[in-house]
Amino acid sequence: IGAINQIWRGQSVYTLSGLGLSLFTGTTPQTVWSYLTTAHPAQALAYQGTAYLCATNYDLSNSATLDNHNFEVRGFLYGTGVNGVDADPAKIVGDFLTSAQYGIGFPESSIAATTLYGSGGDPSYQTYCAAVGLALSPALNNQERASSILGRWLHLTNTAAVWSGGLLKFIPYG
Repeated sequence: IGAINQIWRGQSVYTLSGLGLSLFTGTTPQTVWSYLTTAHPAQALAYQGTAYLCATNYDLSNSATLDNHNFEVRGFLYGTGVNGVDADPAKIVGDFLTSAQYGIGFPESSIAATTLYGSGGDPSYQTYCAAVGLALSPALNNQERASSILGRWLHLTNTAAVWSGGLLKFIPYG
């Protein structure tokens, strides 16, 4: 992930620092939380590829129940979309297809890059989405087939993916 924007604890809004939390964004490699290294060296793991929050002395309140926590997670493609907040669909699709860590590991050499990414004034997927004001903020929180995910995103953005000449090409309908 890129960051945590806001945290809702119960009915109140907080920031990471306001709750005394530290964020590890799930990079690979990822450093070990220094508190674990000092206090529990045998359990000091880096949790590479896993985003998490931690605190050495978190206030659980004096209530018999724990407050509900909700997090506004900002992905690393945040702000790349035409609206400046959401993500560019072409970058989402490209990342989803090619990432070996969390995507499907599709080879970049098998994607017709000029049909996915553009520089304006061309028939690429990226140019089309920018021209019609399309941006996405997907959250993959259930297990499902990669083809279903890709198909849904392309359907929402009025685009087809076709296999032609040994390459995956993207054809906007608009």
